[in-house]
Amino acid sequence: IYSAAPATSQREFQVSAGNKNWSTGITGTTPEFFDIRNWTFAEGEPFTSADQRLGKRVAVIGSTVALQLFGSEPPLGMTFRIN
Repeated sequence: IYSAAPATSQREFQVSAGNKNWSTGITGTTPEFFDIRNWTFAEGEPFTSADQRLGKRVAVIGSTVALQLFGSEPPLGMTFRIN
């Protein structure tokens, strides 16, 4: 079985939460991306097709971004801005 997931070109964007900022790469894609890449999650879960259909504002962030924006606070459910 083969799968495919579109992905935008990765670009650097400024992300911010409160008074903390960090520059990081952003990739736009679909939920299938995570299965194709065989990614595992330390916390939380990938966004779903339902999230995508409903236009929910959800994101998957890595541990570096989580640490830079939220420090020791758990990042799940937190809000941050892109650009």
